Amino acid sequence: MEFNSKNKEIIGKAFFALSFVILIYMFVTPLNHLILHVDEYFTLTIVNFNVGDLINTTAADVHPPLYYLILKFGMYLSGLFGISSHNLYVVRLVSIIPYPIIMAISYLKIRKDYGWLT
Repeated sequence: MEFNSKNKEIIGKAFFALSFVILIYMFVTPLNHLILHVDEYFTLTIVNFNVGDLINTTAADVHPPLYYLILKFGMYLSGLFGISSHNLYVVRLVSIIPYPIIMAISYLKIRKDYGWLT
């Protein structure tokens, strides 16, 4: 099969559709798996630190402090809406947020400049 522009567009659209299905799966999966893993326990523990201690702890470790700061803000926002600040789904949801942002950028900007298969 030769990869002309029509074939590239079809394959690119199929991959984009697949990534959308994966996005939906990522939103639904945390509802089905409510088991707390060790790394998630660490995350829930460190998010409850004050900001100074959070930065000091993560700076001495391999984990990126920006992720924990974003998560701390997300947990704060969830508390404003009456959702428990220790809700595991909120933690997992905050981790998924960059994926739809990347998809939107891919669809709106990258696709225009470089085509579907990029």
